[in-house]
Amino acid sequence: MKLVNFRKSTIAVVVFGAFVASTCANAVTPASDVQLSTGMDLETHLNNESGRVDGLSSDMWNTEQAVKTNADDIKTNNNHIVAVEQDLNSTKNGVVVVQREVVQNASDIQANKDSIAANKTAQDTVNHGLTDVNIHQDTLISGNTTRINALENAPKPKDGAKGDKGDKGDRGLAGATTTVTKVDTATQAKVASNSVAIAETAKQSANVAKDLQDAKQFLNQQQSSSNAQFKSLKDEMDDNKKESRSGAASAIAIASMPQVEAGQSVMFSAGAGTFKDEQALSVGASFHAGTSTVIKAGVSDSTNNDFAMGAGIGIGF
Repeated sequence: MKLVNFRKSTIAVVVFGAFVASTCANAVTPASDVQLSTGMDLETHLNNESGRVDGLSSDMWNTEQAVKTNADDIKTNNNHIVAVEQDLNSTKNGVVVVQREVVQNASDIQANKDSIAANKTAQDTVNHGLTDVNIHQDTLISGNTTRINALENAPKPKDGAKGDKGDKGDRGLAGATTTVTKVDTATQAKVASNSVAIAETAKQSANVAKDLQDAKQFLNQQQSSSNAQFKSLKDEMDDNKKESRSGAASAIAIASMPQVEAGQSVMFSAGAGTFKDEQALSVGASFHAGTSTVIKAGVSDSTNNDFAMGAGIGIGF
């Protein structure tokens, strides 16, 4: 909008009136012959006033140009403020996304821990089952061994008329000795039962050996899976640790940048930061947006190749 300068217009009217008056006066009496109460002739007075009016007109023109320049600067500052607000909103959205990823990582880590605990429980169950089977087989083998030893240690029948003494038998045909070996029915039944038990034990032992081999294979697979999950979990935790440390280093670097001082229009600055074993460098600028407002913005890059940016505005009272 164009500003109308009423003061300048008024001065112009006064000058024009003085000029007309001097012209009219010249028609009768020369201005140099007219003396004022101050002792100065009218012509000199008019020349002095004309010079003063020209000076005032120049000052007013300069002031008007300065006002226009200030209006342009205010518009530029407003555009900068809008851009900074947009950057702040973008940064806030990025922070929200990072927070969601951190929550998801924590959930995945807990799921891995639960899976590992379940695998360990299953492994313990298999181990207990194998222990019970081994105890049962040991009991069967021990019982069979005892029965076989009892049969082997039983008294052996001997030749003769009286088998329990082994006396020479004279009543055999032509003095011949007849040897008769007899095994009682109970002993035969026990031997047959032991044979069946031994065969069953051998079969069960083979089954146990197969189950043991399958269990070992299953445990090896679970161990490999657990090791892979632990390695993945460790790698993820290491990545999170490096990312958090580099983020802290970037924040320190941005916060370490100097800020524009009073009497300065703009300041370009740089900063450095380190946290644990991560480092970061930052560059940025700050400037005055008015007499009591400072706007500051900066970007940084860390040794973990994480890019960060930030901006802020401060208003003093």
